[in-house]
Amino acid sequence: MDKRIIIASILVIVICSVAYYYFFAQQSVTTKKATLEEILKNVKSRLIVESPYFANKSFIPATFTCSGKNIPPKLILKNIPSGTKSFVLIMYDPDAPMGTFYHWIKYNIPYEIHIIENDTIGTNIINSFGHKKYGGPCPPPGEKHRYYFVIIALDKVLDSSKIKNYKDLLNSINGHVLAYGCIMGLYKR
Repeated sequence: MDKRIIIASILVIVICSVAYYYFFAQQSVTTKKATLEEILKNVKSRLIVESPYFANKSFIPATFTCSGKNIPPKLILKNIPSGTKSFVLIMYDPDAPMGTFYHWIKYNIPYEIHIIENDTIGTNIINSFGHKKYGGPCPPPGEKHRYYFVIIALDKVLDSSKIKNYKDLLNSINGHVLAYGCIMGLYKR
């Protein structure tokens, strides 16, 4: 075989390998989506999240559910770390029949806010109901579900132009979490 053909073949293989790495292999590494659990697992500092309407691991009053007024319960934040620039709120039901169901997702809640008592502060993201607002607990009749209200303190205010959905939000908070806290309520219809 001619040396030029062998050298050309080797060059084609090297160029194709480099192109593959830059266009496909590297892209899959950089577009890995973080989960909430992965983002929070190494965070040492904890916020305290309380509600005057229900204690942690107790039943949420019907007023705050689809069976009542479907309004958000008051949440009180304590033990807020210095350097906090904004908060994120994620309320979800891990017991939903089709997988985790997101009831309320907000970001850019101002750091001065230590009591969240309505849906007017911060920026809402579309929840699993398809709305940009609070959606109260509404499990299938007869089933008791858990509802987690997770509050996350961030070291920055998020750029709204980069956040269109829950996955964008997770990518935006990754590496910026100062502390987090949670209160879990139960509900059964």
